[in-house]
Amino acid sequence: QQQQQQQQQQQQQQEIPDASTLFAREIINLIGHEDIAKVIEYQEEIGENLRLSCEALAQMNDFAGKEYTKLFKEYQKHTKIMKEMKQDLDYVFQKIKILKEKIYTTYPQALIQKS
Repeated sequence: QQQQQQQQQQQQQQEIPDASTLFAREIINLIGHEDIAKVIEYQEEIGENLRLSCEALAQMNDFAGKEYTKLFKEYQKHTKIMKEMKQDLDYVFQKIKILKEKIYTTYPQALIQKS
């Protein structure tokens, strides 16, 4: 007898739809099947556009990654060259300064007349 009561309660619970089912039924009743079909069609179209956009972005990302790697290597080479040039120029200016000091000590009158 207890099992029969439990079975009856389960059947009653199964017959009573939950809130989400009731909500879905009401929405279906409010909106026509043609409108629902249109919404689904639009969703599929938007999904396809999103997929294509993701593919295009992935391809662009791959391309940008390859270009960045290539350009970064060139940038490193140029940076190294610039540092070497700066060292060379510093050395040249240091030598010029030493030469000016030697000339000034050897020929002080020559520099005063030009100034």
